[in-house]
Amino acid sequence: MRMKNLSYFLHGGLAAIVVMMVLLTASNGAFAQKSAAFLLPGSINDQSWNAEGFKSTERFKGSGWNVTYSENVQAADMVESMRQYARRGADVVVGHSGRFLSAAQRVGPEFPKTLFLIGSGASGSGKNVTSVEYDNAQFGYLMGVLAARMSKTNKIGAVSGLEGLPTVIAQVGAFRKGAMSVRPDIEVKVIYLQSMEDPTAAKEAALSLITRGADVVSGYKGLLRSFVL
Repeated sequence: MRMKNLSYFLHGGLAAIVVMMVLLTASNGAFAQKSAAFLLPGSINDQSWNAEGFKSTERFKGSGWNVTYSENVQAADMVESMRQYARRGADVVVGHSGRFLSAAQRVGPEFPKTLFLIGSGASGSGKNVTSVEYDNAQFGYLMGVLAARMSKTNKIGAVSGLEGLPTVIAQVGAFRKGAMSVRPDIEVKVIYLQSMEDPTAAKEAALSLITRGADVVSGYKGLLRSFVL
């Protein structure tokens, strides 16, 4: 049996960076020749979520920005990492995951002249902390509809990470609803991983879904690319 891949056309974190570039470019030169710092939760060589984030640093450099970055930033280090970059004078500090949101909300008030942007975050806080994200519920619903229409076995699956994360809850829940709106009796299996940066685990989860009969498998953001590769 051949698995059909539902590849995401837009990475939330990458979309956030692109949107930020548009906003800053349109700011009448207020950010001209400024500096930006990127914090990535995983490896820039993961060929997935973090690799996409790293590409954004190259785009900034190409626009004349001074760019620094840190990869594999763990939860325990997020607050201090953001604080250190702000102390060094970074005009923009980017957290390439919604997991950086609480850290940005904590550090933001300490550095009112620094913009803290969270890619794939759920909300903002104050004047200098903001998030950019697409509507996970609508996106998930459409993916569910597509998966159900494509399936021949009436069994579909999804590989996701960080169960309980607001964006994950919205997308996975809508994925189920979308699928059932087309085929009420369809079987939807979801496997949650402990990490968003583990391509081996993502691949194993996808293969597990396939052996259980799923002929269409989706994934949350970069996880899909991980197990496709």
